[in-house]
Amino acid sequence: MDVGERRIGVAIGDLTLRVATPNSAIQRKSVKKDTDAVLELMEEWGAKSVVIGDPLRTDRTFQGDNMARRFARHLEAKGVHVILWDERYSTQGAHRMLSHLSGTEKRKGKLDAVAAQWLLQGYLDSLEGRNG
Repeated sequence: MDVGERRIGVAIGDLTLRVATPNSAIQRKSVKKDTDAVLELMEEWGAKSVVIGDPLRTDRTFQGDNMARRFARHLEAKGVHVILWDERYSTQGAHRMLSHLSGTEKRKGKLDAVAAQWLLQGYLDSLEGRNG
């Protein structure tokens, strides 16, 4: 998940194939409604964990108590297993992936989900070294 101020980008990962696919974007409303929306998606897809993009500085140090970490704590309080994953450059990568689309609206609607795909794919790729 790519947690932003206005939307939460969602991607779905297949652990067997180690492939991430962009899914949707949740329009932010309130922490409770956002958390409930994530829990509904997890139930729908049978997800056991959530990977949330953690915006690190370029020197890989933490940016403190950021929005993504606060949202992760809300999910953890509901019993969700949360994995924080370095999301640096996910938005830039998503922009490059969507550069072929014309019009701002087409890209805007997909950018959040593709940014989530970008960071989830990075996490799935890292599993290759651990389990592969």
